[in-house]
Amino acid sequence: MTTDAEYQARIISYDWDNLMILWSEIKARNTSNFWDAGKALEYLILRAFQLDGGEVAWPNTVKKNSR
Repeated sequence: MTTDAEYQARIISYDWDNLMILWSEIKARNTSNFWDAGKALEYLILRAFQLDGGEVAWPNTVKKNSR
């Protein structure tokens, strides 16, 4: 399973052209094995906001403790 830090490191290297390619892959349901289910879209949206000048808070996985 890919970590949040790995997703962030990958997506921040993407420019608008790379995001358009990733979007096409998402629509075709043909993303690489790097992206777990739903993560490509989640990070694409955040990167698009960032490229457009928005301030982004990158997601972190929160695990529920079992009691």
